[in-house]
Amino acid sequence: MREEIKKISKDMYEKPEIVVLTKTDMVDEKKLEETIKKFKDNDIEVLSTCIIDTDAISILKNKFKELLS
Repeated sequence: MREEIKKISKDMYEKPEIVVLTKTDMVDEKKLEETIKKFKDNDIEVLSTCIIDTDAISILKNKFKELLS
């Protein structure tokens, strides 16, 4: 995916990468932790959320605000 983005826009490619995992209430906690670790091992920031986790939704909103300011 990153290589495709690089072909489209170098500016976009150079921006920080964040992966947002949704519906995390639907997966096994161990599997979620393994998935998050794989991304973090590649220096990719990961946020996980589900609609019933208001704290996670707030973290996600704040991260977007931070990135857009």
